[in-house]
Amino acid sequence: MTTPFLTIAQDTTNEIIIKKSRFICSLFRVESEEQAQAAITKINKLHRKATHN
Repeated sequence: MTTPFLTIAQDTTNEIIIKKSRFICSLFRVESEEQAQAAITKINKLHRKATHN
């Protein structure tokens, strides 16, 4: 029997600026490692100047 868990209802992004630094949080619903890698690749392309993702 699998254990139920909470998850997000939909993909979303939120941004906050603290002391002139921009922090962007992106959440994606995925069902496989391949989907997760694709989401990370999408974010990397979208925010090319980011120092880490």
